[in-house]
Amino acid sequence: YALSLIKKLLATDRDGNKGNRSKAMSLLSSSLAGVINVLLTNPLWVANLRIVQGLNQRARIKDVREPGLFEVMGQIAREEGVAHLWSGTWASVLLVSNPVIQFFVFEQLRLLILGRRRRRYAKERQQISASSPVGFLSPVEAFAIGAISKTVAT
Repeated sequence: YALSLIKKLLATDRDGNKGNRSKAMSLLSSSLAGVINVLLTNPLWVANLRIVQGLNQRARIKDVREPGLFEVMGQIAREEGVAHLWSGTWASVLLVSNPVIQFFVFEQLRLLILGRRRRRYAKERQQISASSPVGFLSPVEAFAIGAISKTVAT
């Protein structure tokens, strides 16, 4: 949801006109969406880690009620401060770059393949129908460019 919203916001100029997004805008919107995701979900991961760690300690004690996710988040906020819910955020933000690069490379390769295919169909003056492969990648093509984009990102 964040990516779609950011793309719409960045594609709209000050007068409300929608324009074409550049490759830089695509990278920026993907990066911002990744950072928003990290900021929203990091408290959940911190609390989840505490629950998992606590399970090992409480495994020896019988009849102990397991705390819920939001209960643990509240406990962390009360005892250690709200900011502690975002511990480890910088490392997660740095890790956003990998899927951003992977997605960007995938999209650029996809557009390259589909653009060449459209030009070839137009040059041969073939009629483009709903069943023609012009607008879609085959499973093999999707797998191949997925593997290439993952390799580049890593």
